[in-house]
Amino acid sequence: IREMGVLSLTSNAYIIDCNSVQVGTLFPVCDENVVYDIDDYIEGSLKSCGAARIIDRDLLDLFGMLNDDCQTEDSTTNLRAILSRGLGYVSTPLVNYRVDGNNVSIGPSILKKFDPDKIYNQYIRDLNTAYEKGLVNTAHYVQIKKKIDKYLRIEIGKRQIYNRESLILR
Repeated sequence: IREMGVLSLTSNAYIIDCNSVQVGTLFPVCDENVVYDIDDYIEGSLKSCGAARIIDRDLLDLFGMLNDDCQTEDSTTNLRAILSRGLGYVSTPLVNYRVDGNNVSIGPSILKKFDPDKIYNQYIRDLNTAYEKGLVNTAHYVQIKKKIDKYLRIEIGKRQIYNRESLILR
């Protein structure tokens, strides 16, 4: 983490099934490690696995604790890292990540468990903190705010579709 000069580092992961058999990797493996920056975040080109994350205490000191009602730390930590010194990514898989029908963060279950407004509020608080501390300039602030606003619209739309489909299936 210190070698890359970042406050948070994530890695690739081996995907394992319910029998702990490796069935692949989350992302293609390459020889290159990357430090993602604000432009990568805006473009949506981050690779990240929440199960494989290291966080420097300085990141928490910089942004404070998450809001009490924030329901995720994965994407919020990524954003905080991007807003500070960047998010480090190691292409070599460092953990096993079990994927099965019971994963909370995959499929319709995420729509039931996570409230996008609460996550959005955390993103905005962190973006404002970064701006106030001079970590991002006005142009980046505006671009990131647009991306966060788009996230909220998409997530609300997904839930509306899911709710309509759920009513039809009943």
